[in-house]
Amino acid sequence: VKHYNEPFADSSAIPSYYVAKMTRQNVTVALSGDGGDESFAGYQHYADLLSWNKFDCLNPNLRKLLARLGAVAVRPFNSNNMFARIERGFAMLACCNIKERRDLSITTLKAAEKRQAYTEQFKNFLKSQKFRNNRIANFACNPKEGDLDWLMRHDQNFYLPDCLMVKTDIASMANSLEVRSPFLDHCFIEFAATIPSSLKRNETNSKIILKQAVAHLLPEEILSKPKTGFAVPLAHWLRHDLADMLRATLLSDKSFNRNLFMPELLKKMVEEHIAGQRDWSNRLYAFLFLELWFQEFID
Repeated sequence: VKHYNEPFADSSAIPSYYVAKMTRQNVTVALSGDGGDESFAGYQHYADLLSWNKFDCLNPNLRKLLARLGAVAVRPFNSNNMFARIERGFAMLACCNIKERRDLSITTLKAAEKRQAYTEQFKNFLKSQKFRNNRIANFACNPKEGDLDWLMRHDQNFYLPDCLMVKTDIASMANSLEVRSPFLDHCFIEFAATIPSSLKRNETNSKIILKQAVAHLLPEEILSKPKTGFAVPLAHWLRHDLADMLRATLLSDKSFNRNLFMPELLKKMVEEHIAGQRDWSNRLYAFLFLELWFQEFID
């Protein structure tokens, strides 16, 4: 919290910090692969989002009905991450296009959850402000580009600069480590943008042309290794190691007196998560980081 100076609710910032700390014990300059996935379609979420296109032939009202029924059916099992993902999948089914699906995939709180969670004071404040998310909402699809190209361009404009580059920069600088990102060279990015997306990803492989270009430099075990994220066992931590801290921070008078979120809903989410009834980990982490930020920089 102290290093980021802002509410930055990406839990992978934690391992990023410690990787940078360990790296600094041996070197002062390191290389990062940031930018490679956005230019060469490396993310699994590209394939996941595109896979929903096959349902676009169905009537939109039918898709929305099926999505509502499916979400209700799996909701009692949402304490399991797999069922939480299934519920999210039904929400994807109701989306009309790739833009709606991408917006949903990067949203911590869905619109209905925001209406339930935010106090009237907070809602009125948000209405009076112009936020960067308006840029995301207005980031239109270009009729001349395919869905995969649009997804990569979207991530280059938002996910990469607003999340990944911030995370890498702060995690490294907090440990006096300089990180350089060769994939962010603007000439390289411009060149990659001219390569057809069919040469970057198919149904089973990603970064195809990039892997082919460096095949003579890297062993096969590196080239064929599945992509590994930087996830932490957040749900487990918030149920066990951090449960007391979660309650003491989010359910405190200080937190409630900010009048941002409905106290009863916060209590419900915290207790349901700790009891293993629902998996609210990502939402609770966002609330927790925001409250810790208030305590560190505002109070």
